[in-house]
Amino acid sequence: MFRPLMVRLCAGTDNGHGETGPENPFLTFALVSAFCEQDIFFPFLKTCLKQSMADQVATVINRNVSENWTIHRVASELYVSVSLLKKKLKEENTSYTRILLECRMKKASELIVMQEGAVKKVAYQCGYSSVPYFISQFRKYYGYTPSRCRPDGNLF
Repeated sequence: MFRPLMVRLCAGTDNGHGETGPENPFLTFALVSAFCEQDIFFPFLKTCLKQSMADQVATVINRNVSENWTIHRVASELYVSVSLLKKKLKEENTSYTRILLECRMKKASELIVMQEGAVKKVAYQCGYSSVPYFISQFRKYYGYTPSRCRPDGNLF
């Protein structure tokens, strides 16, 4: 019953302005209404719309990578307990520290490649208070030091 409706709905037609849209808005409404009557619709919709916990954590951290983020502060920003945050991340086969490191390293590589600033400045902009620790983390993550990312470091 739903398949023919879905095929017609998804096919879409050109509205004359170069945009493709549903063939008929009433058909769209009828299809959504029919799905709403199904017990599995809302859980399915929630699953489709829900961002993973790892993505939510990364979004919070990426708003300002230079902040001194702690798992407690991120959990607070997401309105969840620390234990629930850890549990959800474990279910997604990741951890808070892994996400924090990935966010910081991605930002670091962008900054190093895009600007001529010192590694010290990049370290601070990525939330590191110790430059040697930043360099060791960078080397461990990428396999080379930050100075090799610059044009004069011959990595390009």
